[in-house]
Amino acid sequence: MPAAGGDSLTNGSLFIFTDPAVSGCDEGPASLLGNAFQRLQANDLAAGDAFSAALGRGQEELGGPTPLERVRLGFLLGIARLRRIRIEEALSAAQTALRQAAALPWPAEKTLVPTHFSPETAQPLYDQTRAALHTAGLLALPTGGALLGLTREGRLLPTDKDLDLLLPHSQIRRAGEILMTLGWRPCWTSLRLANLQAFLHPGTGTTLDLIGFLHDRQRDKILTGWWLPGFPLAEGRLVELSMPRPVAFFGPFGFFWKLENPETWVAELFGPFWRTPDPGFDTLIETPALVSVTPFTRCVVLLRLLEAWLTGHRVRFLRLFAALKRRVPAAFNDMPISFADELIPPPTPWRIL
Repeated sequence: MPAAGGDSLTNGSLFIFTDPAVSGCDEGPASLLGNAFQRLQANDLAAGDAFSAALGRGQEELGGPTPLERVRLGFLLGIARLRRIRIEEALSAAQTALRQAAALPWPAEKTLVPTHFSPETAQPLYDQTRAALHTAGLLALPTGGALLGLTREGRLLPTDKDLDLLLPHSQIRRAGEILMTLGWRPCWTSLRLANLQAFLHPGTGTTLDLIGFLHDRQRDKILTGWWLPGFPLAEGRLVELSMPRPVAFFGPFGFFWKLENPETWVAELFGPFWRTPDPGFDTLIETPALVSVTPFTRCVVLLRLLEAWLTGHRVRFLRLFAALKRRVPAAFNDMPISFADELIPPPTPWRIL
């Protein structure tokens, strides 16, 4: 469930590692990674091992990377291992790279990879898609930044990155088939998740995530978030929400589902101060609906921290750093003091976008 309502910094991806400024794939030892990295993006599961091997060759054959390149390579190695769901190995790579980064000067701030999200373009696509899913008898509900924008401002937010729809997990495959008939195409994501399908609209560059949920009948809640294939739900990034009360609403493309009380979900996802804009809010770690910080969730946060450091985005880095430390006080006990003595913003009430 994608930062402040979108969580995704590039189309169909959770990290900016397609940017040479981050990956370093355009020069130096990292140039050896090109073919393996392309295979990784092509969704070749075996590419994770090839990518790791390429990282090793870069150090052996070229005499070792520079300190900054070493951080970049560690970042990419963490992503490759996370892609293979080797959580402990990915955590180790991310922690090592962060320790190396702590000994270096902050890189110059770089412009983030632009997305192609336009609220004016995305709104009719969203309405059409929701209506088509309703017509097919599927329950598709707005979530994430789309839900926040529609609830707070009556429109999609210009600061969002993508669109999100929440459906019963059993309906995800059928929903994907319907999206294909509307011109959407499956797109690559940096994480393999059991309950998420990502789509790209080629004509506009808009991306949309279909996210599955299950009903916890004992507690009358729904469980969603990011689930790891082949692992118990609790080992992924588990998010718990109140049972929805959907109502049919007629729009420009026909009937579609809305929430009877959307404010309930918005408060659960973004906290009680969701009416106050907070562009730095990241649902990955800051949402009150997060059940616990698992090793998987911690690994994704550490990789996000590396991403922020490599692009020189100090405010974003410190925000994530402080959020993870609030959730897991011991998370950075082994970090060098240069990170710990940064000006960490004091804990503040939950706010969003």
